[in-house]
Amino acid sequence: MCKSFLYVGRAEKLTSYAMSGTGGGYVGPKAPAGGLNGKTFKISDFLPTDMLLFESNESESFYFNDAAANPEVVAEIVSRRHELANGNGMSAVGRAGATADFVKYGRFWDLSRGQKPNELFCGPGYR
Repeated sequence: MCKSFLYVGRAEKLTSYAMSGTGGGYVGPKAPAGGLNGKTFKISDFLPTDMLLFESNESESFYFNDAAANPEVVAEIVSRRHELANGNGMSAVGRAGATADFVKYGRFWDLSRGQKPNELFCGPGYR
């Protein structure tokens, strides 16, 4: 449950979703130094299953400092807002293939420790 003081402490109050830093070109071992400098990637640079939008973790106001998320900091992007009966939460994600779904909390952690690139660590910065 989100406490009102956490909401008040946010810099970003318009949305609870954030765009992955992979979409902006500032995350990943192959990301250009300094980002894309106003340029953009093509949607074809991503796989349809790549996660580009996340429901941010509402338990920390700082995670709403802007509308971007660094997948390297998994705690920043994982919301437990949609709690399941067994204590595992899910977070809503938007994918490059114009789909949206829920991803279980544990899946984010598995991806963060797994082989890269994957659906979390995606795009030209990782491929």
